[in-house]
Amino acid sequence: DSSLIDVTGFLDHHILNVYPKNVDAFRLSGYMYKPRDGLFVMGPVWDYDRTMGCAEDGRPASWEGWGNDGGDGGTLYFQTNPSNRDMGSWYGLLFQERPPTADIQTPWARAYRARWRELRDGPLRTENILGQIDEWSAELQESAQRNFQRWSAFRPRWGTFQSEVDHLKDWLARRADWIDSEFIETPTFSHPGGLVDRGLQVEIDVSEGLIYYTVNGPDPRSASGLPVAEALLYTDPVTIDANTRIRARLRAGETVWSELVEATYVTDILPLVITEIMYNPIATDDDGGFTVSNFEFIELYNAGDEPIDLAGVRLARTTTLGYTILFDFAASGISQLPASGILLAVNNPEAFAHRYGDAPPVAGEFTGTLSNATMSLVILGPYDEEFLAFTYDDDWVPETDGSGYSLAIRDPHGPLESWDLAESWMASAEVHGSPGVLEGAAGHQLPGDLNQDLRLNITDAAGLLFHLFRGGASLPCATEAANRTLLDASGDGVLDLADAVHVLSYIFLAGEPPSLGVVCVPIAGCPDRCGGSTPR
Repeated sequence: DSSLIDVTGFLDHHILNVYPKNVDAFRLSGYMYKPRDGLFVMGPVWDYDRTMGCAEDGRPASWEGWGNDGGDGGTLYFQTNPSNRDMGSWYGLLFQERPPTADIQTPWARAYRARWRELRDGPLRTENILGQIDEWSAELQESAQRNFQRWSAFRPRWGTFQSEVDHLKDWLARRADWIDSEFIETPTFSHPGGLVDRGLQVEIDVSEGLIYYTVNGPDPRSASGLPVAEALLYTDPVTIDANTRIRARLRAGETVWSELVEATYVTDILPLVITEIMYNPIATDDDGGFTVSNFEFIELYNAGDEPIDLAGVRLARTTTLGYTILFDFAASGISQLPASGILLAVNNPEAFAHRYGDAPPVAGEFTGTLSNATMSLVILGPYDEEFLAFTYDDDWVPETDGSGYSLAIRDPHGPLESWDLAESWMASAEVHGSPGVLEGAAGHQLPGDLNQDLRLNITDAAGLLFHLFRGGASLPCATEAANRTLLDASGDGVLDLADAVHVLSYIFLAGEPPSLGVVCVPIAGCPDRCGGSTPR
């Protein structure tokens, strides 16, 4: 109550006792007075022999903490001591029995933090404190040496007079930094980030102090403690019109800042997805001396209709500590990925070329190895936007866990949430997978239509015969398994003469239709030929 006490004097008196951790403050060495017709005044301050990490008392040893260490703990700085209702009781009432940390918003707590910051920008600025100690120690150098000569059996705890001075300076600097950290409130955003609509207004709030922030820029605090050139002083909400990362800090003094807070707002999802993961390869007799993990790969696909700008795009894994970058496209020299384009990040390019040749489009080598059990993967944009995030598991498709098959997405154009579902994945059609080939694309095809003219006729049977016996006909689908599904008219799981005969029998003798019927069906690994039609 400013009508009863000298508020600034009370604040200063407390700060000058809690900062050095005076274990006897208030109770044994505390006085106050009241001038006639004046306010209650706290002070003076004195009796600092048991403070600042001194040698003879272990209670103020640590520069951290609001209480003292060991023994009886000494003064309760913010609480009333029920067994000794000393002058600390006055402060117990003012502080409401708790330290005035950044989460406490009482008028007294706010005034205390504001006064601390004011003193830290002035007389309690670290450089000022250390400079004053150096000045005093210089005056004492000659007498200190005479003291040690007279009492040579009692050497300083840290070996020399200067070592004692350095210890004191270090303790006070660390103590001030620790108190700073307890008092600085971090800004809060009105929206936590994520996928948002254009035009979103993001407010940044803090109860006291100035907020500096950057938009798609660096930390607003520079290494020197001053705002960086890109930093903006917050006054009005930030409008989100594109993918945006906001980084903000509270500046509570000339060089006193809060912790950094940041949030990323995504208005546009880059259509870059992971379509195949070889996380647990199998060894063969011809591995060229490479280890099994060297054959790991991750296939990425542009599922959009336009080229993708890869500037700032990274492949990462997520952990409890944040993102660990596995691959940065900036290192690949590839700036764009065309529509329906595919790129591969591999464990070892030489091993990959040994097993798969030079045809698959390798962007580069990723860092580390893939987990054989479970792993969280994420595709990040330049501002840490999460374009795709999911966690694969070896239990999803057992054949992919060390049997040589890769994990392939069934529908590369499906909803992004489906990447986190076991049923969205399948084993590759062939051992070693199909890097560079979009195995999971389920294009609609007319069963038996080898020449892709949307008709089942004699040319399809002739083309199959030519392929089987002369090897001259190219097949329309990306994998052997997909072509077998398309052309296996008899349904026996084998692509052979019987399938050509089955087609001819259906066309000319009114025999049974192909096993998959006579309307278009989706077949993974084949292009979409029907375009939604169902020709007969």
